[in-house]
Amino acid sequence: MGAGVFDHCYYTIRDFPVQDSTLTPYQTACRMHAYQGEVESEPMLRDRWSLASTGIGRREFIGNGAKMVAALALYEGLLRPLVEPALQPAPVEPPRPQRFGATFSQIKTQYMGLDYRDAFREVLTLDLDFIRLGAYWSEIEPEKGEIAHFEKLDWLIDEAAKQGRAEVILTVGMKAPVYPEFHFPPWVLEEILLPKVGVVSQDPRLREYVLRFVRAVVERYGAADVVKYIQVENEPFDPVLYDYQTYRLLGEEFLREEIEMVRAVDPRKRPILLNLFVETSPLTTILANVESSPLYRLVAGSPVGRRERLDAIELADIVGYDVYAAVGWDFLGGRFYIRPWRRADYNNLVVWRQRAESAGKRAYIMEAQAEPWEPGSAVHIKQREYPSFNPEAMVKFVDRLVELGYRDVCFWGVEHWLWHRRAGHPEWWDTGLNIMSRYR
Repeated sequence: MGAGVFDHCYYTIRDFPVQDSTLTPYQTACRMHAYQGEVESEPMLRDRWSLASTGIGRREFIGNGAKMVAALALYEGLLRPLVEPALQPAPVEPPRPQRFGATFSQIKTQYMGLDYRDAFREVLTLDLDFIRLGAYWSEIEPEKGEIAHFEKLDWLIDEAAKQGRAEVILTVGMKAPVYPEFHFPPWVLEEILLPKVGVVSQDPRLREYVLRFVRAVVERYGAADVVKYIQVENEPFDPVLYDYQTYRLLGEEFLREEIEMVRAVDPRKRPILLNLFVETSPLTTILANVESSPLYRLVAGSPVGRRERLDAIELADIVGYDVYAAVGWDFLGGRFYIRPWRRADYNNLVVWRQRAESAGKRAYIMEAQAEPWEPGSAVHIKQREYPSFNPEAMVKFVDRLVELGYRDVCFWGVEHWLWHRRAGHPEWWDTGLNIMSRYR
């Protein structure tokens, strides 16, 4: 399937059709899916991840999921009591001055129907200490070999420099914040038969194209004083699962190659940041432990499973942890929410902070949930309140992160705050400001 079928597709924002000629066809398709929470425009979204895909089929993948449940039951029922001591609540650290930041994504503002420039100017009025931006491959190199479309990223970095306070963390690579995470340009999907399940970086052409792109981005902003940190890939040790059919990962060897190249070409030798997802509920902790285990890989018999996340501490100068207090799931026709059950469920964050600091590395909260997480949608603008998360929960959540000794906390969801503020519901925005003022 060529890109031509996307040329005049429509998406729905606030219940009326809009056509935006500034978006690439791929971005338009992703925006439709992110906003509506379902596939509506066949064939446009049906095979959005692999225009000509290879890999195992849906039935086999679901079968492997059943095997994973069996392995999980074995682990939980027989092995976990033997290898894990009873969890005790983590100690409370004394309060200290905090630094607050936020992730800002021009892709996400498009999903929400916002002008990214107006939105970014308004977000900067939050007086953040740092802000994370993404160099989106699909935006910058929409045609093969034309790594030239830096207009949006140039503007964002220049505007941050004008504001004069917020340091920029720049994310580079094929994975960047916000759905669909793997931001492949359409020409990559047309040229390379990426597996729907497996390690995408095994393809030598993809590795070549990504390294060329990352080098161009790092060299372009080599003189940008406001860019203080380089994040290589987003959650490179964690898989991306879509629709229970697509399960993609990065290889550790390729990540090392990317980091070595960034260190070699960056004239400012800026700190390298790597981030990873940290579980804070019993269910997700068990799932992560099983998914990381040799037993699961043996039973599942597929190229799946998490990479060794301890390598993040070895490879990075700063390790960022992504933490969500409430996650909504659709499963077997029902909807449920995964949350911490007890204070001890946050102990993973203490362990990971201590691991980083004992190795002489800094530990950030790189994504602190600051918006709802409902299943089936990347943005939440159809109603005022959602079951998963609210401003009051955000206060308790940030208080807990501070108690656990994290000084640098980066909010995930400021675009959500802004959209609802403009809709006449400033609770998220005002709560965020109050949190920051209490700890500074």
